[in-house]
Amino acid sequence: MDRDVINRKLESLRRGIARIERLAELRIISPRVATSLQKAVAFRNILVHNYTNMNWDIVANILTSHLTDFVQFAQAIDRLNNDNDQKP
Repeated sequence: MDRDVINRKLESLRRGIARIERLAELRIISPRVATSLQKAVAFRNILVHNYTNMNWDIVANILTSHLTDFVQFAQAIDRLNNDNDQKP
């Protein structure tokens, strides 16, 4: 794989993690949810690029045991959108 492609992908990963950190700094999401989502971003990268060697039992466990983190994230963003909708 071309070094430029790898660097772009790594930068995209860094930006995603930085965005999650910023949401926690702004107290839009909790630090615990931020940490979980940062791990999810990294896991997604592994999953996408190494799916042929993936232990699907681990994937299923992660998806079922951490679903509440995604729900809490969605609820936080929904609250933020509702707050913005109510501003004059």
